[in-house]
Amino acid sequence: MLSAHYRKLQRETEAYAKRFTKHLAALLYSARVERGFSLRALELESGVPRKTIRRIELGKISPKLPALILLADALKVSWVKLLARADKLTDGAA
Repeated sequence: MLSAHYRKLQRETEAYAKRFTKHLAALLYSARVERGFSLRALELESGVPRKTIRRIELGKISPKLPALILLADALKVSWVKLLARADKLTDGAA
């Protein structure tokens, strides 16, 4: 049986992950728009399917690290800085 402390920690972790995914999605979308990429252009430049990019940008899925690296490289942004910025935004939103 799970302790009350564990259940609370699990809820907090899940809530953080949802907020983080939304912030990362917004950052990726902003970077794409600022650079004038369509979904198709980013798909061609990164190799990540446009359906996957769209689902990431909508916050429906969190990108796996290889996809994030490909997208960041295509957008000429640091994937490490994207993660750090999403983390900072998420901490501030708590």
